[in-house]
Amino acid sequence: QAIFDVNEYYHATAPSIDRVVLLFMDEETAFTSVKKGDVDIVFTTPALAGQEVPGYSLEILDSSDTYGITLPCVVSGETDEEGNALGNDVTADPAIRKAIAYGIDREKINEDVFNGYGRAVYSGWQDLAWDIPENYLPEEECGVEAAKQILAEGGWEDTDGDGIVEKDGMKAEFTIVYPSAQSVRQALAMSVAEQAREFGIAIETSGQSWDELFTSWYSNAYTLGFGSTNPIETLFKVFYGGTVEGIEKTSSNYTTYINETVDKYLVEASQSADMDKVVELYKKAQWDGETGFSVCADAPYVAMVNHQHLFFVRDGLNIGTQPIQMHGPRFQVLNNFYDWSWE
Repeated sequence: QAIFDVNEYYHATAPSIDRVVLLFMDEETAFTSVKKGDVDIVFTTPALAGQEVPGYSLEILDSSDTYGITLPCVVSGETDEEGNALGNDVTADPAIRKAIAYGIDREKINEDVFNGYGRAVYSGWQDLAWDIPENYLPEEECGVEAAKQILAEGGWEDTDGDGIVEKDGMKAEFTIVYPSAQSVRQALAMSVAEQAREFGIAIETSGQSWDELFTSWYSNAYTLGFGSTNPIETLFKVFYGGTVEGIEKTSSNYTTYINETVDKYLVEASQSADMDKVVELYKKAQWDGETGFSVCADAPYVAMVNHQHLFFVRDGLNIGTQPIQMHGPRFQVLNNFYDWSWE
């Protein structure tokens, strides 16, 4: 736990609540604490949010938090400086990535995984200035049959009748890894695997500790959750491949995505002081008419659902008007703590 007391010398208006105690618990323990009445506010999962708890109400907060899966873009065989395996022979094929981008039913994932507390999306920055709505995949062009066609055109065919396509003797099989303690990411991985099977891709799911994930997410698909109003966090760090001299690839490039044209756009955008130019360059990095990391192009990351953050709040506790929540620590809800009050 962490305990915070009001700083009596703070220059601004003092909050009406003078102490906060943060408790760090897993999902089930946190929910049990709510049912016992031991906490005043707790972050909860979509699976638990539908339950009624006497003395508490559900607070539903909009967020930029987006979930989807990363798909390694280079073939296996290489390692990074720390010895971690890079790349995946199956997902390195653009047809596999595009089939998943077009074939996965995002609305179904929103309902099945997030219980409707979200919306289907095609990027991790939807509605922000550098988003490109024209790059969203047309609903009429998506679905199982579209994915099958993409695979067939890419040379993937089910020759042995087992329901899984293959190419050059290689089955369309790979693994999605996720944090074993997070039920939402587990459900996301399982839903993607179930749907992908319908168009001929076999996906195993593997829950891992964070220590394991740090070494495995460069060679496996990964249930990436992220969200920020800062494009450095969601665009540059995730998609920059390290081809610009003097600027190294970031550790957040889980997909091992390398595109020299995209890298130039990203670096120029990150170094520009002209916001209009920054927006233009980040849009070009996604798709410039020939290349980019959008789902309609190289699709190294397939965004699926932008979900709302859910909190059980004790009756009588007013948490004020909350800003848009970002991905990350759940105690960002305290950002407007000076507006909180007991009523």
